[in-house]
Amino acid sequence: MLVNGRQEMHQLMNSNNKDWAVVPLPLMPDGEDSTAQATDLICVRNTCTSPALAKSYVNIMPSERVQDYLASVKHNIPIRRSSAMRSINLGDPRDALFAVEMGKVSTAFHLAPPYPCGLVTDGIGQLLARGSDLEAGVRELAQVARTWMAINGQMQRAPRSSSGFAG
Repeated sequence: MLVNGRQEMHQLMNSNNKDWAVVPLPLMPDGEDSTAQATDLICVRNTCTSPALAKSYVNIMPSERVQDYLASVKHNIPIRRSSAMRSINLGDPRDALFAVEMGKVSTAFHLAPPYPCGLVTDGIGQLLARGSDLEAGVRELAQVARTWMAINGQMQRAPRSSSGFAG
């Protein structure tokens, strides 16, 4: 038995072992029948030697061509709706179960407290909406989030290079 994410489908589908199946996780008594949304994040180190190459990479990842490829190899769920739908074969019981569970995805933050997550996502939204200097804005936002979490005992102060935030 293995508990794993959708990103492992590609490896399983291409393995020599074709005799495998999926089952839903059990619903605990008084539990919530939902699935937390998982999100991939593309991070570029501020020491990147080619900002133009990084910008090109970030721009091409959501393209139809790349997302359709991810759908064809069943790596995660493509972010483009049209590509995501191509990644699911309802005739395959493994995908059919996944499609049912996918309808239970909740974008609500399920861990307490939600403040650091909201702070970061709202901050990034404001930076983008205002057309602000992203490098300076993200650096400042990262420091605010680090400080908030340190004050609330949610993280150990770590050197900048090992922080979970850009900047």
